[in-house]
Amino acid sequence: MGSTKQVPAWIGQAKRQARDSRAAVFVSDAHIGASWGDPAREETLCAMLEGLPDEIEDVVFGGDLFEFWFEWTHVLPRTGRRLVACIETLARRRRVSLIRGNHDFALGASFEAMGGQVFPDGLVLSVEGSPWLFLHGDGMAPSDRIDRLVRRILRHRACNWAWRHLLHPDLAMAIALGTGRASREIHPGPASNVGEYEAEAFRWMEALELSGVVHGHTHRPLFVQRGGRTYVNNGDWCRMRTRVTIGPGGPQLETFA
Repeated sequence: MGSTKQVPAWIGQAKRQARDSRAAVFVSDAHIGASWGDPAREETLCAMLEGLPDEIEDVVFGGDLFEFWFEWTHVLPRTGRRLVACIETLARRRRVSLIRGNHDFALGASFEAMGGQVFPDGLVLSVEGSPWLFLHGDGMAPSDRIDRLVRRILRHRACNWAWRHLLHPDLAMAIALGTGRASREIHPGPASNVGEYEAEAFRWMEALELSGVVHGHTHRPLFVQRGGRTYVNNGDWCRMRTRVTIGPGGPQLETFA
């Protein structure tokens, strides 16, 4: 085992709490509710989920399913109603895990009431005896200092209190969607530091004896195997319709036709 220095503490805890799985599918970054991307993304995502083979035991949503999501006391966003219903149906037959992203940072009680489990950072599944780490990916690269700062601000109790009590939901949604749109206009395309994600993932795998790391966030699909370990960047569902499956046949990065 390599040095665990500067490996996020939650990853070690997630590995200790890993549950066994026969097979899993990971999908992320649908950004439902955004004005850009594939207008049929919600329909195709639900079709894919409804057609999963029986051997898939775990469905992991890796963050940013929605362009913005917040759960007020008596109000839920109208965005993604079909997907929400699909998740509720899915949770009756399979284990459903939802990882918070940087856009849907407030996923919470409504999905747990449906039977899903919400993870603030990520989780580890032991697929066929091999530990795999699943996370969204924001703040993962060493140079992602701004992402980590934004993450702390958005998840802070004071920020959540302000969203809940100071802003009308319509205004909150408009601010969030406008901010996301402006961010993409300023920083179009993959970030310049995408290479850091692969290096960091392999460092974590070596330090904690993980078989693989799967994440989204950067919208750049990548599949790398080295030294018996696997790194997968999921890409996204909003444009590419990519997903990751892990089971007896090994890991696969696939495009849904």
